[in-house]
Amino acid sequence: MTKNNVQKRLWQSAEQLALLLASLPNGLLIIDENTLEILDVNDAVCSITGQSKADIMGKRCRDVICASTAEGCPILETSANRIVRECTLKRADGATLTIMKTISRANLNGHSCILESIVDISEQKKVENRLREERSRVEQLATEANDANRTKSEFLANISHELRTPLNGVLGMASLLRETPLSDDQACYADTMLVCAESLLKLVNGVLDFSSLEAGQIELSNRSFSPRHLIGSVVELVKKPCLEKQLSLDVHIGENVERNLRGDPSRLQQVLMILTDNALKFTSKGRIEIRADVDISSRVAGQLRCEVHDTGIGIPSDKHQYIFERFTQVDSSSTRRYGGTGLGLAIAREIIRLMNGRIGVRNGQNGGAIFWFEVELPLDSALTAAKVVRQEPVSTDGSGVNILVVDDSRTNREVLASLLHRMDYRCKTAESGESAIEMLSAEPFDLVFMDIQMPEMDGLITTKAIRAGLAGAAAEEVPIVALSASEMQHDTRWKSAGMTYCMKKPVSPDILHEFLNSWCQSHTLQAHIGATPTPIPTTLNAPVLDQKKLLSRLMGDARIMKTILQGFIDDMPGQIDNLAHLVETGDLDGARIRAHGIKGASATVCAERMFSHCLHMEQQAELGDSESMALGLIELRTLYDQVRDETAHL
Repeated sequence: MTKNNVQKRLWQSAEQLALLLASLPNGLLIIDENTLEILDVNDAVCSITGQSKADIMGKRCRDVICASTAEGCPILETSANRIVRECTLKRADGATLTIMKTISRANLNGHSCILESIVDISEQKKVENRLREERSRVEQLATEANDANRTKSEFLANISHELRTPLNGVLGMASLLRETPLSDDQACYADTMLVCAESLLKLVNGVLDFSSLEAGQIELSNRSFSPRHLIGSVVELVKKPCLEKQLSLDVHIGENVERNLRGDPSRLQQVLMILTDNALKFTSKGRIEIRADVDISSRVAGQLRCEVHDTGIGIPSDKHQYIFERFTQVDSSSTRRYGGTGLGLAIAREIIRLMNGRIGVRNGQNGGAIFWFEVELPLDSALTAAKVVRQEPVSTDGSGVNILVVDDSRTNREVLASLLHRMDYRCKTAESGESAIEMLSAEPFDLVFMDIQMPEMDGLITTKAIRAGLAGAAAEEVPIVALSASEMQHDTRWKSAGMTYCMKKPVSPDILHEFLNSWCQSHTLQAHIGATPTPIPTTLNAPVLDQKKLLSRLMGDARIMKTILQGFIDDMPGQIDNLAHLVETGDLDGARIRAHGIKGASATVCAERMFSHCLHMEQQAELGDSESMALGLIELRTLYDQVRDETAHL
């Protein structure tokens, strides 16, 4: 091949290479590795930078595409042969672009060069930023929605609680009215009032339960229970309504139900009761059937399955997927005919979800519906259930049961001890946590009622000390019932301290009797919070001393009422003087605790104005308002004098 042919082919190759470089969509620069001067660029570089090729040629690369970087060249500062990085580039018109550039070393005709490929990714970055902003906005909206839902649930819980309090008063007064001599018409009115109040209370309780579940404020207990006893308790509750509607009630229990499980029996009973109530509501004739069994194929856990069969109106198959949604019924005519809000099944679903179980419905073979749920629970190998479900009411038998009442308020101790004695329980009292530990060390007790707020060593600290063995090994496992006058909802400090159960003060005889009846039956505490106490009026129109209410609370025993009121009158001057000393010395935390104690004692004896005033003083102490506390003491002494005068004629 001649020299001319070789030169011609080289020129052709150079032209082809130039055409190739010009056609590339990415910008390409050839840079002298030693001087960092730009030797050549393609048209894409000119388009990206906004400069002509003549303006670019001969400049150093940092003056064209590395204006925002340091003096040195990145690839020369490392041993790498190739670097990919994102950076900014300032165009000739002042606009700033985001570029992705790839830097690599090359040897061109024996000359050390740097090849830089650049791509304008500004639009891509804008899209990414918009997506990031949109994602952030969506997350913010989701957070706001969750916050709004939580706020709504908390509001519903609070308003339901406020509604339930006066409703308890209506129910209580209607029940008392029903026990008085009434004409037939008056008895009918009282019965109607009771039915309506109970229906409204059931609705409010449903809203409260559902809102608490939505707000994540429901905690499941974990204790041993008998599935057979659980089924039996539900059967007892539905026997009467089945009889009234002339429905037969069938119960089928598998043999493995004899095994005890660990879980939350109160919530399981609630679910089963919801399903059974639902069956009762929509069944006018035929039968209700409850089935239960436990699959114990696993050695450590049992699959509890319960079914409720009915012969009622049934549910169309296309409605099955919606029936567990809140506020949902099959159709609006069901609401008009049968009543209800559609919350019951939604509550049942949420409870079973909390237990990681399943719940559902299917059609019966001969009409009606079959609601079912199943949950897997640990087996409790240490205990076995009774062989027979109790069908008759179990009476409370306190013989042989030794109970300790711990409260710094003499009045509270005397009231609770009197109630226990009237129920045939043996009872002793302690006025402080230290005394309680000494008494538990000296003799065995089967049950302890412990006030939470006491001076120096409160109920929480005392319980922790007992659980730690300071009262002896025999007392470490004794059931301890927390007594609390706290108005705070969801206060679970008692549970964290090791207490077994919480009962609100003042304790009503019915709640106490129900609790002890359950405890004597199983000797294991059925964990449910004591009912909300009867509300104390906070207006000046409230009686100074509601003797009628106190007498009812003491089961009509006027002698005990007189003894307790005298104890209150004797004890209170020292309590008020102690409160005054705490206010004078600036110990507002101690003053708050003392005002809380006086408030509890006042509520116990139904000294309603004192109760309301002490509640206000307790709140002022929390706010640190010592001046209001000092003024409040004057009013408190006046109110005490009024209570003392009221009791003078007894």
